[in-house]
Amino acid sequence: MMSQRAVGLVEQLAAEGVQSWLAVEGAPHIAVPDQLPHTLRAPAGVLLPAHAPPDPQAVRRLCERARAASASQLGGSSPGLVSAPVDPAYADDAPSLVRAARSLRASVDRPNLLVQIPATEAGLEAMSECLALGISVNATLICTVEQADRVFDALLDGMERALVAGTAPVETRVFLTCPVGLLDDVGVPDAGVATAGVAMARLLYALRERRLRNTWWRVLRAGSIAPPTLLWTSLRTHHLPRLIGWNTGVALTAPELEAAASGAELAGDVMPGVREGEEELLLCGAGGGAGARTAPDLLAAELTRYRDAWHAAAR
Repeated sequence: MMSQRAVGLVEQLAAEGVQSWLAVEGAPHIAVPDQLPHTLRAPAGVLLPAHAPPDPQAVRRLCERARAASASQLGGSSPGLVSAPVDPAYADDAPSLVRAARSLRASVDRPNLLVQIPATEAGLEAMSECLALGISVNATLICTVEQADRVFDALLDGMERALVAGTAPVETRVFLTCPVGLLDDVGVPDAGVATAGVAMARLLYALRERRLRNTWWRVLRAGSIAPPTLLWTSLRTHHLPRLIGWNTGVALTAPELEAAASGAELAGDVMPGVREGEEELLLCGAGGGAGARTAPDLLAAELTRYRDAWHAAAR
């Protein structure tokens, strides 16, 4: 059960426009029932590990539990989502990713399911196709601005196709997930912040805001399609105060949430500190720094780790 201090942090984050997600380290069933409290600000979603094969029945029960926790809130302000992975062995095979996503969606059969798809070349194609089919997507392992920009292109294409075809339910959601803590090991872009991960988060936030000014995004929003949410993962306590911004989320395990509630001091919305004049400089500078050169290695290493753990668990 979450402490009152942790519940208070969840509520404080929500007041700043930040979703709090519960990151689950093991099988889906361990997230229920006690870690999804019925508070005014229940966690916005549950992030299942990318390296563990999900049991569809357990994910379905978790979706129902998350939905119930959301519905119990004042105004139902938390989306109550569950983000579940597909086999990382398919990361470079777009048709297999789409088949796996369709199979997971059909097996779970709950509208608050997000399917995790890694932001590889094949993943971009799969994201577009999934959204065109009305499947909510969590684009994962976004490590560079260039990668995120291409993810936005894929997501826009998929949602546009869904809107035209009438296959985009109001509940279709899109998330872009960046492993902030992992990027701290990559190098620090010159963005005037303390860590490489936070610097990349600022860049991605600036990119998202710029992309949302595009005419087609305004058309999609007019069609009741929610704008993409940025989700920060692999966090440490010191990251949290630097990641406060509208329509973002932070994914923490239960112990991490308790630690953050004890140690993190929030200072309000800090992401808009990327001013109009800085934005172009930051976006241009991110492509040529040490972080951008080694981020593909991080992506490859994480996918290898996911594949090895997935297949060890499946045996």
